[in-house]
Amino acid sequence: MFEEQADGWMLLEDGQPRYFYQTATKSKDGMYPRANYIHPLYNTDGEVITEDFPADHPHHRGIFWTWHQLWVNEQRAADPWICENIVWEVKKVKTAVNPNGSASLEATIIWKGTGAIKKNLIEE
Repeated sequence: MFEEQADGWMLLEDGQPRYFYQTATKSKDGMYPRANYIHPLYNTDGEVITEDFPADHPHHRGIFWTWHQLWVNEQRAADPWICENIVWEVKKVKTAVNPNGSASLEATIIWKGTGAIKKNLIEE
């Protein structure tokens, strides 16, 4: 089952956490603002197997997808990899536990430019 929390959605199986999907923007001392990623991810023994803001790569976050450079026409808009000049707005989340026991989470996210280009850049 999924449990909605203030900053995201927790997937539980038999009362045990499996993963947390971060919907609210989170940062470390105002740096590396991010949303739209999974952390923590738990293994079947209940151990956390992902990191958020690791000391050697504070821009890394659990399970995420992005790329280093985001261009609009001929202008560099952002570097989503290091959370520079961009924020993610999670607009809608739909969760389900399916008859076969699998779980699914669908989300609509707006990637918003916050640097030289201040507009919605991508909707996924």
